Amino acid sequence: MKLLAFDTSCATVSLALAEDGAIKAQKLIAPGEGNRQESITLLIPGVEELTKSLGWQPKDLDLVVVGVGPGSFTGLRIGVVTARSMAQALEIGLFSLSTFDCLESLIDEPSGFILDGGRGHYFVSAKEIEPCVMSETQLSETILENENLIWHHFKSDNAITNSRAKPLPEIENMAACLASIAFKNLEIQNKTRLELKTQFPYKSVRPLYLREASVTLKKNPAHARKN
Repeated sequence: MKLLAFDTSCATVSLALAEDGAIKAQKLIAPGEGNRQESITLLIPGVEELTKSLGWQPKDLDLVVVGVGPGSFTGLRIGVVTARSMAQALEIGLFSLSTFDCLESLIDEPSGFILDGGRGHYFVSAKEIEPCVMSETQLSETILENENLIWHHFKSDNAITNSRAKPLPEIENMAACLASIAFKNLEIQNKTRLELKTQFPYKSVRPLYLREASVTLKKNPAHARKN
């Protein structure tokens, strides 16, 4: 059973190919200097390069697994649209996992996870807390209310975390983590392509948008002169 996984939630795009539970190939695409979205444009060429390295054809794939964030609005949108289009074209299943799913798979202790949401906000998730976005004040209150959790923070020395805070576990390749979770938890090994397509329809996958896109409209110089 052959699987393609990729994640575009961060500036660095990650890809992985797995077969029968084993990671066969993986790749990281770093953004160009000063252009964090450049790596996203290299997603499809990266998939083509990785599959060719193993002698695989697109038709050999049985399932696609895509990371749905949270993260960059544009990155998530492009990644999910690409995954849905690929699964539809190949007539195979599409499964999604979040960054929080990957982090939780690496930790055994009762934990909460804090990611950088930008502009003074945080992406937060824990066993009894659905993924959400919080302000610093909201996060501080949540931590106080859940002192039984070990909080894993992208900046573990931050004053808003408690004394039991730890840094986030390192994930070298998010896509490889996605693929490993899929094989471990989905019981997909002996299922046919049709069964996977039926169980994991591409239309059901959505990006994990916890914040709206940040858009700043520039004034039209000509319009400004008229006013």
